[in-house]
Amino acid sequence: MKNGIQFRNWAGVSESLLEYLILCVLAFTAGATASFAMAPYHWWGLLFPAFSGLYLLLLKTQTFKGGAGFGWAFGFGYFLFSLSWIGNALLVEGNPYAWAWPLAVCALPAALAFFPAITSGISSKFF
Repeated sequence: MKNGIQFRNWAGVSESLLEYLILCVLAFTAGATASFAMAPYHWWGLLFPAFSGLYLLLLKTQTFKGGAGFGWAFGFGYFLFSLSWIGNALLVEGNPYAWAWPLAVCALPAALAFFPAITSGISSKFF
């Protein structure tokens, strides 16, 4: 038994929950990096290290759950940074829909992150 919390290897990565969470933070960082390829920055060269990082993380797991976890973290990082303009549109003074700001900033990227999660989970089973 390693030092740390055991989680019965459900993600197919390792036996340490802390190690899996660190890898998910790396996937989040890769997704946030990929968001800078879009407007207004247009640094499209960042897509190569971002998707390469996601691919290397997907090589570490053989299960659907592990790949889906990495894909969700990647997608959440990507959509959190690239959809920030939606939250800014709700902060206009006198807007009656200001209560929807937390939903637009956190819940929408979290929901959209399930699309890369599903594709990453499927691809981790086959590659």
